[in-house]
Amino acid sequence: SARHVDYPKSGGVRKRLDTATYNTTTLGAAVAITGGFELKRSNGDRFIIGGTDDGRLVLFNSDGTTTNLVTGLTTGRRWSFATYNDLGLCVNGADAPRQTTGTAAGTTTLGGSPPATAQFVFTHGNRALMITVNATLLSWSALNNEANWTAANDAGSVEVADSDGGNLLWGVSAVSEALLGKEN
Repeated sequence: SARHVDYPKSGGVRKRLDTATYNTTTLGAAVAITGGFELKRSNGDRFIIGGTDDGRLVLFNSDGTTTNLVTGLTTGRRWSFATYNDLGLCVNGADAPRQTTGTAAGTTTLGGSPPATAQFVFTHGNRALMITVNATLLSWSALNNEANWTAANDAGSVEVADSDGGNLLWGVSAVSEALLGKEN
């Protein structure tokens, strides 16, 4: 089998792209990164952001250093991230959802009343969607407004087949549909 190659959805096998080091200083001897993503803003700015198991959101700077965006959050949690317009949405299933512009000053609790214990976030059709911890509940924001989760006839939630005993685990946007994954 081929090594160090990518298998794209279309076209043939291609050489794997180069890697880059974003962190040359330790986050802590026993700290694990439990989720991360790249926030690409419309002005061209790019930010590598990670969530750690010691309750932090961390920015990985291009010079190999890190900047804490938020500290003091619940420890031992996995992080989920999504980009919505020019914001990064960050959830860990225990703390209130966060939004970030890629800076410490621009990292705040997401406004409105999103699910308080969202464990997974994704975007689809100009809406933010969240799945709560140990639940079959999928919630979505109002159209073009990540901070509005209560607008009548616009935002809402739905329980997804709770009779089978399986919890929702993830969601992904696929062209005109959103796909959901459940445990069995």
